[in-house]
Parts: sequence; structure tokens; C-alpha cells
Amino acid sequence: MNSREKKLGIAVLGVIVLWLSTQGLERYRNAVRRNQNLQAEAERELSAARTAAAQGLRARGKLRQLRSQSLPVNHDIAESLYQDWLQAQLSEAGMQVDELADRSRLQKDPSIQRFTYQLRAKGKLAQLAEFLHRFYQAPHLQRISAATISPSSDRTSLSLSLTVDAMSLADCDRTDQLAQGEGGSLAQSRDEYRDEIVGRNMFVVYKATSSANSEAAGQASSGDSEAAQAMFSGMTEGLHGWRMSIRMQDSGKLFFYRQGDPIHIGQFQGTIAELDSRQAIIETDGKRLILRLGQNLGEAKPLADSAG
Repeated sequence: MNSREKKLGIAVLGVIVLWLSTQGLERYRNAVRRNQNLQAEAERELSAARTAAAQGLRARGKLRQLRSQSLPVNHDIAESLYQDWLQAQLSEAGMQVDELADRSRLQKDPSIQRFTYQLRAKGKLAQLAEFLHRFYQAPHLQRISAATISPSSDRTSLSLSLTVDAMSLADCDRTDQLAQGEGGSLAQSRDEYRDEIVGRNMFVVYKATSSANSEAAGQASSGDSEAAQAMFSGMTEGLHGWRMSIRMQDSGKLFFYRQGDPIHIGQFQGTIAELDSRQAIIETDGKRLILRLGQNLGEAKPLADSAG
């Protein structure tokens, strides 16, 4: 083998070694990437497992709470005990019960029994506040799904119509008694709630103590008597969301509005932008006004001025 052939052989061998080195480096890099991907996937799965475990613990805690609030599993006993309990809360609050009817329907789901009651009662605003405090302080699995409150002709008392739903879970360990104790602490005491509610008579036309109370009130006092007569008298919640009722104080005529509906009473015109259990947001002339339960349209205030 001459010198030229030797050089060529060495060059070829160098190329082969370089190629093998490059292939080995690429395989190493691929292995590192695979391991990194496997590690990242394992970390994601571990995080998901931890999240699922935490959610499971919260769900089990919530289920234990629901079981503790459930009506008894015996349908007939639960139906009777809960109806008696509702009657007692209304009576002990001082309200006159005109009707307390069971409107429950047969259900196919064996794990849950639902009970629905329709009640009508009369009383004072303070007595209603007392009943509501008792209801929401109780430990039962229950809710008020619809409510209508209307005043008597002399505005000294009210008529109440409620739909109350309650529930019994099949795995509740109580068969013949309601849950005992309290359902949880409320934000305020019984007296504080009663004083706040009774301190504002929602069934009479509000008389402003200051001319600066409301821009809309000034509009009403300057001649819009219809808006001043239009009282935001009630709010009910159903399958289609909240519905507000406006009662004309002079005639007793009722108007009903949902979110998105236009409203036009007297000189007051606008659109119902938002509704919740105690207030309505009305858009009119490029402004957003807030109207609270018990106020008339003339008392609607610009939203930015309503804080506090």
C-alpha cells in the first residue's frame, strides 16, 4: 500500500469515526429528550392525581355535609316531619299560615327524594324577617325557590307566597328524625337582620330627606308622578331567572320584567340590564341606575353614586 492509499484509508476511517460519533450523539440527545418528556408526563400525571385526590376529599367532605343536612330516608316520615317543622317556624315567628300544601312529585332517581311545598301566610315585616332567619339558620337540605311578597291594603302587613324545596339522600343514616342543631353561622345576628329589614318599609312611598338623594327623585318630584307611584315590590326566581314586579301604588296594578326587558312608566324609560334578589340595574339615557327592593322608579340612583 503506497502513501496515497494510506492517506485515503485514514481519511475514510476518520469520516466513519466522525459519522459514528455523530450518530451516537444524536441517539444520546434523543434518549435525553425522551427521558425529559417521560419525566414531564409523569409530573403532569402526578399533579393531576394530586388534584383529583384533593377534589375527592372536598367532594367527600361536601357529601358528608349533605348527608348531615338530609331529610330522613323514610319518605313518609320525612314528608310529615318537614311539613310540621315548616308550620312550626312560621307560627313561632308569629305569622298566620293560610296554606301549607305538599306539591312533591314521584321521582325515578332512587338516590334522591325531593319534596316541594307551597305555602301562603300573612304577617308583619318583622315576623317575616324572623321566619327567614329561622329558615336559613336551620341545618336542613332546603331552599326557597320562589317568593312573592305583597302588602295589605293599609300597608301595615304583608302576604307571603313561597315555594320551598327540600331533599333526602338515600345514604343518609337517619330514618325517623330531622337534622339537629344549626346549619351554620350567618353574617349577622337575628336582631341585626330584623332591624335592617324593618327599618325600611318597602310598602310605602319613600320620602327623601335630602334633595340630593337622587337625580331621578328630582325628576319625579318635578312632575313624573307615575314613576313615583311605581314601586319595586317583589322579586321571584324561576326556571328563566329573576323576575321583578312593579306595583302602581294608586291602582295596585302589577307589571313584571325580566333581564333585557324594556321598561316605560310615565317619563321613565330604560332597559333592565341586571337583576338579583334585592336590586335591579336599569340602563337609561346612557346611564346605569340602581333600583333597590322597596323603592319607586323615581328613587333610582346612578350606579356610581350608590356605594355605601
